[in-house]
Amino acid sequence: IGYLSNYMMSLPTPLKIFSRVPERFSSAFLVLVCETAMFYPENLNLSWYKNGIEISSGITITKQQNAEGLYEASSSITETQTVRTETVYTCQVSHPSLQILKTYLHDFLS
Repeated sequence: IGYLSNYMMSLPTPLKIFSRVPERFSSAFLVLVCETAMFYPENLNLSWYKNGIEISSGITITKQQNAEGLYEASSSITETQTVRTETVYTCQVSHPSLQILKTYLHDFLS
C-alpha cells in the first residue's frame, strides 16, 4: 500500500470508443466499448447515451488495478436492434480528478 501514497489523484486517460464484432450466433447487431486507464482513486463512472438519452440496461462494466496501483476501466453496450446510420452513441466519464464531465461520441454517419 505504500506505493499508493504516491497518488493523491490521477486523471483518467482520454476515453477510447470502438465497435467490436458481435459474437457468432449472437442476437447483437452492435457492441460498443468505451475504455480509459491510469486513474486513481477507483471511483470512476462511465455512462452511455443513445441520441442524448441515457442507456440504463445492457451495460457491462469492468475495473481492475494494475501493478502500479492505478486503475483501468472498460464499459460495453450491446445493441440488439438494428442501428440507424444517424444514431449517435456517447460515453461519458466522471471522476473526482475531473473538473468537468468528459464526453466522447461514436456516430454512424457516412
